[in-house]
Amino acid sequence: MMVKQISLSFALFSALFIAFFTTNSIAQEAINTPPSIEVKPSKNTVLEQPWLVLGGLAYHSCRTCGFRERNPGLALQWQSPWFEELTGLENTRLTAGTYINSNDRNSVYAGAQWMPYSYGPVKLGIQAALITGYLEAKITPVLLPMVSIETQHVGLDVYAVPKAAKVSAAVFATLKLRF
Repeated sequence: MMVKQISLSFALFSALFIAFFTTNSIAQEAINTPPSIEVKPSKNTVLEQPWLVLGGLAYHSCRTCGFRERNPGLALQWQSPWFEELTGLENTRLTAGTYINSNDRNSVYAGAQWMPYSYGPVKLGIQAALITGYLEAKITPVLLPMVSIETQHVGLDVYAVPKAAKVSAAVFATLKLRF
C-alpha cells in the first residue's frame, strides 16, 4: 500500500513538474511574440525562478492528540503569468506537491498563493488548495493565511491552520530553496 502511495505521489509530482515547464515556456513565448500578433503580455515580464519546497514542521494546539509534527515532503512553487492574466491578480504563484501529513498519511496538493502585501523580504497573503489524505473526504479544500520570508535563494513559508471540526489548530512552516 505504501509503495502504491509513493508511486502515485511521484507520478503526480512528475506530471506537475512537466506542467510547470510547459506553462512557463508557453508564457515566455507569449511574452516574446512580435507585436504584429495581439497578445497581452503579463505585467510581470520577468519570470522568477521556481521554488523547491521541502517538507515542513507543524505545531498543533492539541498537544495530547498524537499528531505528527515532522512532515517530510517535496513541492514546487512557481510564478505563472497566464494565471495572473486569468485572475487579474498580481503577486500570485501556483504550488503543487506531496508530503506526509499530521495524521501520518500521504497527502498530495495543488493550489494557488496570492501575496498582495510585502515589506522587504516579508510577504503576507493566502493559499487556496485542494489536499488529499485528511478526514473522511478524498479531497479537502483549504484556505490558509500565510507569511513568506524570502531571500534570493532561501525562503520560509508559515501557514496558520484554523481550528475546525475534528481538526486541531496548527502552525505549519516549510523551507524552500531556489537555485
